[in-house]
Order: sequence, then structure tokens, then C-alpha cells
Amino acid sequence: MEDIKEYEDKTFGRDLSIGAASAAIAKTATAPLERMKLLIAYPVDFKPSPITELKLRLDCLRRVITEEGVAALWRGNLANVLRYFPIQALNFAFKDQFKRMSRAPDHRTFS
Repeated sequence: MEDIKEYEDKTFGRDLSIGAASAAIAKTATAPLERMKLLIAYPVDFKPSPITELKLRLDCLRRVITEEGVAALWRGNLANVLRYFPIQALNFAFKDQFKRMSRAPDHRTFS
């Protein structure tokens, strides 16, 4: 019984770290899209031409890269990751815990 508890503690910690890492990777990979969405939704000095939505996004992307550099596409990503990764990590880690709790008890005996 003690071995099972130790195993569950190890898997919980592993699942917690895997969930945190996956959330950070996912948010970092989609950060440029999130940045473009925010710049288009709340234009400060960006005056988009009302031609097409795709042209609007490409114009915004081109302008950010030329004026601020490629690294500007990930501006604000740290705050986004810090906001999102605890939620995702806990969801991923507790998923197996809740599965174990909801299962019917196993009445087999071990010899």
C-alpha cells in the first residue's frame, strides 16, 4: 500500500510539471497570433485599410516586424504564460487523481 502511495505522489508531481510545460509551450507558440489579435482589436496608431481581413492581419504583422522587430511578436507572453500555466498544470495533474477517486474499489486480493 505504501508503494502505491509513493507511486501516486511521483505521478502527481510528474503530471503537474508536464502540464505546466505543455501550457508554457502552447502559449509561447501561439503568442504572435495573440499579439496580432490584440493589436487589431485595440488599434492605437495602427490605421488598417478596410480591404480584407487577411490583408489587415498581414499588414499588422508586417508593421510590427519592421517597426519593433520579430521579438515584439512575443511581447506580453510572460504574463500570458504566468496566467495560464497554473490552471493547465493543475487540470492535467488532478485528472488522474479524479479518475482514481471515481473508480469502484478493487476487491481483489494479492498473494
